Amino acid sequence: VACASMRELLATSTSQVLTVVLAALCCASLVAQKMPDPHDNRRVVQLHDASAWLDVLTERLQPGKRDAAKTEALAGFAAFARSFVEPPLEPGADIAAMAQHYVVVIAEPQQQAWVGRLLAQQVNTELYEVELQLRKFVMSTARFNALVAPLLEKSTALATGAAPAHGILLGQQGTLLTQALCKLEDIQCVKAPSVQARAMVTAKIKVGRELWYVKDFHVQGRGADFTATPIYSSMFDGLNVEASCGRLADGRVGVGLNLKCFKVQQPIPEFKTTLAVGHKVTIQLPNASGIHWRHNLKLPKGGTSLCSFARGDEHLVFLLSADALP
Repeated sequence: VACASMRELLATSTSQVLTVVLAALCCASLVAQKMPDPHDNRRVVQLHDASAWLDVLTERLQPGKRDAAKTEALAGFAAFARSFVEPPLEPGADIAAMAQHYVVVIAEPQQQAWVGRLLAQQVNTELYEVELQLRKFVMSTARFNALVAPLLEKSTALATGAAPAHGILLGQQGTLLTQALCKLEDIQCVKAPSVQARAMVTAKIKVGRELWYVKDFHVQGRGADFTATPIYSSMFDGLNVEASCGRLADGRVGVGLNLKCFKVQQPIPEFKTTLAVGHKVTIQLPNASGIHWRHNLKLPKGGTSLCSFARGDEHLVFLLSADALP
C-alpha cells in the first residue's frame, strides 16, 4: 500500500476512517502516531500496539491456534474498552481491533489515555480469569422491604428513579445477604453455576430450557404437489446471562452484563389456519414475560452487585460477584 501521510489518509468520510487506517498499518512510519481527526478537532486517531500482551496471552498455545486466539482476544479487548471507556464515546468516536495486534482508537485525548492505561494493565498483570457467581431470588414485597431495601438505600453507586434499583454491596454484605435469603422457605432461590471466564471474552450462563415452536410454514407446489414444511424457532425459558469481564486500570473488575430472565407461557398458544384447500396447519404463538437488563458494572474487590426488579406483588433480586483469579 502506498502511504502518503496520516493526515491525508484521514481526509475521508468518518465511515471510511477505520478501513483506511487498517491499510495504513502497512506503512511502518505511521504506527503509534497520533493524528487529528479531520472530522472533529477534539479527537485524535491513534494506533495502540497490543502485541506484547497478546504474545504472553497465547505463548502456551499450540502455534496453529495462536492467531485465532489473538484475534478473539483483541476483539474482546476493543469491545470491553468501548463499553467502559471514560468518558463514554460520543457518536463518530470508536475503538476497534485492527490486523492481529493493533487497536485503533478515534477519541479525545483523555479517552486515548484511558485505553492506553487499560492496555498497560493487561501487559503488566499476570494472566487471570474472572469467576462469576450469580444468584436469583424471588420474594414478596414485605420480605424485600425488610431485607433488601435497607441495603439498597445504603449501598454505593445506587441508581435511583429507574428500574431496576441497583447498588454495590461491599465486604461481606453480599455473602451475609445471600445466607439470610437462602434460609427462608418463602423465598425462591436459583443458584446459577459459577463460571470462570477468560478476561474480556464473553461468558454465558443459562439456567432453564430452550423451547422450540412452529413459527411458520414453507409452502411449495400446488394441488397434489402441495407441501407445507414447518419452520421452527425457539425461545429460552429461564435465566440467560452474557458477561464480558476484565480488570480495569483502577483495580476494579468491569462486567459488561446482558441479563435476560423470561418465563414463556406453556402450553404455547396455537393458531389454526388453512394454507390451501384441505391443508390445515397449526402455528404456535409464544408469549413471554420477564426482564432484560444491560449494564456495565464496576465492582471493587469483594464487591457484589445487587439489583432488584418489581414484578407485581413480587420482587426479583439478583446478586452477582466477579473475582479476578490468577
